[in-house]
Amino acid sequence: MAPNLLQKGTKMESLRDVRRKMEREIEKGRATPLKFEKMELSENSYKMITGADHYKKVLNWLIRLNEYRTGEATVANNVYMKPMAKAPEFTRTKSILERMNISVDALRRAKKKNPSFDGDCVLEEAVCCFSLSQEEKDKCRYTYNDKETYGFIMSNPYIMGLYCECESARVDIAVNMEIKDDDPLYRKIMRLADINEVLFQCLLLDDIWENDGMICAKLYTVYVVA
Repeated sequence: MAPNLLQKGTKMESLRDVRRKMEREIEKGRATPLKFEKMELSENSYKMITGADHYKKVLNWLIRLNEYRTGEATVANNVYMKPMAKAPEFTRTKSILERMNISVDALRRAKKKNPSFDGDCVLEEAVCCFSLSQEEKDKCRYTYNDKETYGFIMSNPYIMGLYCECESARVDIAVNMEIKDDDPLYRKIMRLADINEVLFQCLLLDDIWENDGMICAKLYTVYVVA
């Protein structure tokens, strides 16, 4: 069972409609024109989650809690799954309190779904690559905590659009990518086959880097595999 895709809240939208909204946000000056180009996955994109305590630590890192807490201004760009929503739903957060609530719900969801953490719970790290003109890069470049990075104008419709683009690319990989590795678990996840649950998912835009001229970020998904 693959995760439901192209969702904004609980309303299904076509990717074409999503892109039209993104274009309007750029025209209104509400978004830096980051353009999704590709997603990269490999056999190194997967890590086993070995227990409930390990899962809690993974969540703390993904949601930026406790020792992993960072600046609120950058974390506000991240898109998080709402774990206890009846249908797939995603949100940005404005405060540490909102992220703490997401963490509590994510732990509740894991308890409800009851994975064994014995080879059935996997964290996927998919690299999402975006193009941006050099002129726009120069406008967005700044220094944060003595580290050079980028600060993007990101309206909520535009960020959710980027998220939908990443999700759509993940489905394309599942359908079209040639898989040479014979490991059964790896093949299951790459094909999104025998996925019992998606425990959690997020796109972390507060942790970006540049590679081959493109801006890169990661889409993280925690799967429970049959």
